[in-house]
Amino acid sequence: MAKQPDELNLQEESFVLLIFQGHSQIDAYRTAFPKAAKWKDTTVSPKASTLLKSDKIQARLTELREQVQEATGITAERVLKELEHMAFSNIQELFDGHSLKEISELPENVARSIAEINVHRLKADDSDGKSQNVAEIVKLKQYSKLDAIEKIAKHLGLYEKDNKQRSLDVDTLANRLLGKGE
Repeated sequence: MAKQPDELNLQEESFVLLIFQGHSQIDAYRTAFPKAAKWKDTTVSPKASTLLKSDKIQARLTELREQVQEATGITAERVLKELEHMAFSNIQELFDGHSLKEISELPENVARSIAEINVHRLKADDSDGKSQNVAEIVKLKQYSKLDAIEKIAKHLGLYEKDNKQRSLDVDTLANRLLGKGE
């Protein structure tokens, strides 16, 4: 049976799978195409880059991502929702007055914003010589709000807009400074 034009050969499929697993373009190319093993990076890099940009390679990578997404139930919407919990949780919701709430009493969005909980119990011997808990120190570490906000901003393209605003040419900037408008 003849191969379809958009069908990958074994070397291309190997390249795609290696890229999908997180290998660099150069390493993936050298592994998939053994003849390239001794080539210089300056020779391999453009070939790997061109191959990676090809429509059929991109289509296969998209197919693999969709398969993983379907199998795991992880969607862009779900990831953004999780980032939302991290970015916009309110630390005040951890407390009931001056006391830390039980973890089961926390709103879901606040519980999801917690990265780590460490509990240290201080003990002392009572009058009978038995060890008793006298205090409990609980340390909570939340995920970085700044990191989560930054990831959301990148996803929404907020930095692109900011970069476009900053890319004024010298004449436009000079005119603005001199009050001449644009």
